[in-house]
Amino acid sequence: MRSLLTLMLVLSVGCGETVTTTYATYVDAEQAGAVARGWIPAFVPRTATEIREAHDLDTNQQWLRFRVPPGDTAVAVGGMLIPLTAVRGEAAPPPSGVGPWLPELRAPPLVTSRSGIRVYRHARGGFGAACVALDTRENLAYAWSCEPGTA
Repeated sequence: MRSLLTLMLVLSVGCGETVTTTYATYVDAEQAGAVARGWIPAFVPRTATEIREAHDLDTNQQWLRFRVPPGDTAVAVGGMLIPLTAVRGEAAPPPSGVGPWLPELRAPPLVTSRSGIRVYRHARGGFGAACVALDTRENLAYAWSCEPGTA
């Protein structure tokens, strides 16, 4: 019985090592070391607020949700514009700590795509690629780990 309990504990610890963190501002994330560790990617503008970041230590999957000021196009810099349909349903659902996720990213979509949503793919070196959906009507950005070949 004791060995079975130990085995169950070991298996539960090894499954899903997801860390979720919230920062009020980019500067807060920077001061906490999240930028230096690479958990806040370069495409996140210094003007970002309400940053919610989650990453899975086992799979290297990552999810971000943050607010950008109206008209801030820094998220798009260095990214390749891709169609929303190219990434719909691709990302694993984010942990609940990230907050509400963009419904247009689900497959099948729960809503008809609204205007004002732009999707970009950014190269992230050893971490593969990151896709970013920018909702210009709500001033929110949603980012997740995506396949390098997504186009």
